[in-house]
Amino acid sequence: MDNLTGENETKGKVALVGLYIVATNERDKLNIANIAIQSGKKSLQNTAAFLLKQECTKLFTPACKDTFDILAAAQDENVQAQVSKQDDKLTSASGSPGDKRVVNVKVQSSPVTQALQELTITKISKSDLQGWIYIGKIDESGKFSSDRTTTAKGKPSPGSLYKSVTSVYLRTEGTIRSGSSLGIIPSGQNLKVDAIKSNPLGSGLEAVWAKVTIPKSLFKKSS
Repeated sequence: MDNLTGENETKGKVALVGLYIVATNERDKLNIANIAIQSGKKSLQNTAAFLLKQECTKLFTPACKDTFDILAAAQDENVQAQVSKQDDKLTSASGSPGDKRVVNVKVQSSPVTQALQELTITKISKSDLQGWIYIGKIDESGKFSSDRTTTAKGKPSPGSLYKSVTSVYLRTEGTIRSGSSLGIIPSGQNLKVDAIKSNPLGSGLEAVWAKVTIPKSLFKKSS
């Protein structure tokens, strides 16, 4: 356990895998993975995410849900760090303090995001999943810029159905800056729009978020 929580990440990874293998039940295995996830060390989080994906993608038990939430929270810390870094960069470039033009962070491929995405798919296959996703930036003509995340060509209306065209974070609130992560929706999923929220960005642009339901009945298993 000292190796798992110490400064040597190589020893930590070896300790993590070793403890995980010898654990006699699911709860013990996931508790060990949780320690690694909450360590804040990227290599340990990646290894724990891989182990979690193997353990929980077929049978999403209550213990798996608890560990999924911890993994999502750890990834959200990384997202908030990216937002802060991009804010600082834009503020430095514009000379205006408190610049808040960053409204979304794209999902970058990593063992953690891959695990979250696959486990989110598992959650959808069990029951409907609801939360907020970033839709994109819309201009004065009503068209989305190139960062849109769904098949919507203009601002969606409640009750409409679309598909995701990118991987996108699912959140408890319609903003990247507050609330918490509920997982990652992969490309190609069916989405029912429940509500819309938009924030003005200046220069005629709006950042659009949608509260969506991913219905189990319309679930699409990713290839």
